[in-house]
Amino acid sequence: MTFIEPEISTPRAISWRNRTLWLVLWTALACGIAWAGSQIAWNEVWAALQRADLLWVTLAVCVNLCGLPFWALAMRQFIPTGEPRPFWRLTEVLAIAVAAIQIFSVLGGGATAFYLFRRRIGLSIGAIVSVITLEQITTGLVKALVVGLAVLSAAAPAPLRMAGASLLAVVGVAFLALLWAAHSRGAVQLFAQRFSGLPSRLLAHFADWTEHLEALRRPARFLGGVGFTICRRIMETTAILCIQKAAGIPVSIELALFVIAAIMLATIIPGPPGNLGYYEAVVVVAYGWGGISAETAVAAALLQHLAFLLAALTPGCLLFALFRRRYVPTA
Repeated sequence: MTFIEPEISTPRAISWRNRTLWLVLWTALACGIAWAGSQIAWNEVWAALQRADLLWVTLAVCVNLCGLPFWALAMRQFIPTGEPRPFWRLTEVLAIAVAAIQIFSVLGGGATAFYLFRRRIGLSIGAIVSVITLEQITTGLVKALVVGLAVLSAAAPAPLRMAGASLLAVVGVAFLALLWAAHSRGAVQLFAQRFSGLPSRLLAHFADWTEHLEALRRPARFLGGVGFTICRRIMETTAILCIQKAAGIPVSIELALFVIAAIMLATIIPGPPGNLGYYEAVVVVAYGWGGISAETAVAAALLQHLAFLLAALTPGCLLFALFRRRYVPTA
């Protein structure tokens, strides 16, 4: 079955109401961070940064870099049979996409990934939509798993427990809906034949999309994608452990799970580019719940975000600088 590719239309401008809402939210966040920052002894933070072990910070960057190939391996499991599945080119596309996410936010990174999946790999529109859908639901399942482990292994506060339960419910319902869709493509096609006009075309598009959800009909491939996604999260957790060692915090897997669970829940809501300030605030609060002093927590948050950004930006920016003509269409 062939997927009917839609015409690409000019994106609609963001309404002034949405712009105002985001401006208010980011302003409130900035004010909150500024107020919290005024309560911190920055000379102690600077002293903690100077004492940090650069070797462990470097190791954290390297461990974060190892997450990229695991991400590519996971995405490769979700590409339908018959579509190109080149591992290294997929890794290349994801490297540029994750750099774009840090620079332009999640929407910009998503648009970049969609474009490069078409240009560099040659996936059909239907395959791209299905791959992104499956990657998102897998990420949600793994996030729910990590949050569950954090809740079970540490004295998690009530907000984390409530957020984790909500995430599990939402992801569970979404997964069951996708599972039903993946196994109902024939029924949807028959149902579409009862209609004509717009309803029939919409149902036909829906049936074409469900056709590409092949990984949900092949448990081994879907579980492989889940496994590689878990490996990617293990790399992120290991990097946090390296930062704990660098910042002089007692190394604790439970505390690392606590921190990464807080980051996962908080970053569900899109923040400013690179989550600057937002990321640090979440990590500081998480370490505060774990009994770490504010100054040490700030130093660890800054080092952790630095290690993450270096790993997220370096491969993609280098590839774009060296091979720009691969990614930008020429006139």
